[in-house]
Amino acid sequence: MTTRSLDMAIVDGQQIANHSTGQLPKMTSTNEKILKRFLRHRLALVGLFILVLLYGSALFADMISPYGMDSVEISHSHFPPSQIQMTHEGSFKGPHINHVRKKLVIGD
Repeated sequence: MTTRSLDMAIVDGQQIANHSTGQLPKMTSTNEKILKRFLRHRLALVGLFILVLLYGSALFADMISPYGMDSVEISHSHFPPSQIQMTHEGSFKGPHINHVRKKLVIGD
């Protein structure tokens, strides 16, 4: 007996068993089988999460990094880090850092 005939015998046996109760065997589509197998694979889910994270960061890139690659503020390059602000002059502007208003004393 070949594998194909064994598989068909099993299917026929299940159909006979279900036929005696009056029920048809449950039919699953190819998409359902693929989705079920994908959801059981942990590494595939981790990969899906990473892809969603990367595509999400691409969609919200302007909010994550509102400055272009070629924009440089040389006058503010030696300032210490400051707190991230969400509002400017009373209105919401997204996360940004306000300019530091201190005088730099050189040569006392």
